[in-house]
Amino acid sequence: TYADAGTFLALLTGKSSTGSENFYSVLIIVNAYQLHQAGNMTLLNAPEGISVKWSMGNADNIKFYNIYKNNLLLKTIQDNLNICEYLDECIIYGDAYSYFVETVYNAGSTYSVTNASLPHNQYLLNNEIGSGGGKIANIFAGLSLRENTLAAPYVFSISVLSNDNYSFFEKNLTVYNQINISSSPSCSAFPADMKLVFKIPVTNQQLVFRKNLNPGYTINNRNNLLIAKWDEKRDWIKLSAISRLEKKSDNFSFLLLETSVNSLGTFGIVYNADDDYCKQVQVKNRMFAPFAGFPGLAAASITFPNPKKESVQIVIYNISGSRILQKKFDFGLMAYSWDGKIANDEIAAPGLYIVNIIIDGKEKEAYKTYIYLMK
Repeated sequence: TYADAGTFLALLTGKSSTGSENFYSVLIIVNAYQLHQAGNMTLLNAPEGISVKWSMGNADNIKFYNIYKNNLLLKTIQDNLNICEYLDECIIYGDAYSYFVETVYNAGSTYSVTNASLPHNQYLLNNEIGSGGGKIANIFAGLSLRENTLAAPYVFSISVLSNDNYSFFEKNLTVYNQINISSSPSCSAFPADMKLVFKIPVTNQQLVFRKNLNPGYTINNRNNLLIAKWDEKRDWIKLSAISRLEKKSDNFSFLLLETSVNSLGTFGIVYNADDDYCKQVQVKNRMFAPFAGFPGLAAASITFPNPKKESVQIVIYNISGSRILQKKFDFGLMAYSWDGKIANDEIAAPGLYIVNIIIDGKEKEAYKTYIYLMK
């Protein structure tokens, strides 16, 4: 560290053997502090991006940091300069990136070495969530649970799949960014709804699902993209979804697709040309058999429109008109699975059941459908 600051003039004299002289002057400015360089930079593939970390011997007199990604300015950090860490969420699955850090002082700048990340291809993530609620998320999607959704802790897992689940019924249906979400202990249907959000990177108005997978969709197709759920009968159930754009930088955004579910499984993103599809009630496994021993028949799955994310009541009646089940969801439910369980986890008797879906307490405008529980 320099002890004093000041401005000095250095005069250099050159004299030849013939007696002629030349004079040179140099202005030297000495700063009162040393310009430190960011060191020990590490890059780590985190669940929702790439974590960039570095160390500074002394953060005094630093104005800000500039983080560069692939030689382009990514982020300027002006606050909490002792915390030498930044999470880059603007990541495409399977891609690798290079980073360096510029440390800016009043007197000038220093630069770290340039480091290259590994391709971001994290496969599996686990997280314990208890009665206080929480979230599990990776680079593709996230599942959020509110407080008191669970009575006891569950370990949730989210894994990235290889897009190998193809519909047996819709030959040309492509499902992108397939993931599986499970829990331990397993649960066929949770007592409260959970928010599921998919993130699709947007660069230059183009949707990019993963590295080298750009099917040609643009942001103008946002209302044609849906979340779908695999139903173990080699078919995909299309779920209503709400889309919104989240801008991260001038040339990178996320298209967010949001829905609410009360069961886990395999999910993905589909392109749906039918704009009216999610304006109707859809039922998969209208005839279901909880005791049959086949996971694909264990529950009936119902999807319905709820674009304003309003509260939902599910009321189920038997053929005699007696109410056997009533549940309320405040999270904007758009899909409901019923495994036949009523009070005390008992299974309802086999037979025909009428399902009323009441949104925002408007009983006169309730959706109605029917399902049949088999032995």
